[in-house]
Amino acid sequence: MGPFGRLGSWALAGVFVFLLGVAQSQGQGWGGVGGYKGEPVVEVGLRGGYDYRDDRWTGGGQVRWAWSRWVRLMLVPSGDVFVGKGKDHWQANADIILSPGALYVGLGRGYTNRLAFNSDKGEWGTNVFFGFRMPFYRFPLKVRIEGRWTYIERQDPFQVVVSFSRGFGERRRGW
Repeated sequence: MGPFGRLGSWALAGVFVFLLGVAQSQGQGWGGVGGYKGEPVVEVGLRGGYDYRDDRWTGGGQVRWAWSRWVRLMLVPSGDVFVGKGKDHWQANADIILSPGALYVGLGRGYTNRLAFNSDKGEWGTNVFFGFRMPFYRFPLKVRIEGRWTYIERQDPFQVVVSFSRGFGERRRGW
């Protein structure tokens, strides 16, 4: 179940639901699809980080798509390659992010071919993460730092990830 256990998982789910409620109550001022006029609908970016369990560097890409009308919910497909000692491996993710402001939390699923988990085939896991969007308002890229866990076979490798993304399209009021 990971380091949180059953009670910790319920507490984490409770925090996620609470933040969803806060974001929904604040969402009326965001105008349309979860953002102020001029915010991007889709962000595309690169990310890199470090996996502390396997002692490996990571690199990959992501797409962030804002899809909620009332709260800042994003669908984030992504992929990472893990390089270092031993055989390299990859992981594909499909995550949902709740972002009521600069802080965000998320849940999702990941599929990996990690041989470190005693398997020759791919494995599904659950992603749990939190992050912070850096307030560089005049910088053309959005910079985020994130902590992630992927629970696979009762193991929970922790990663620190830094991402850079560029937005495309603009949200309009009433859209």
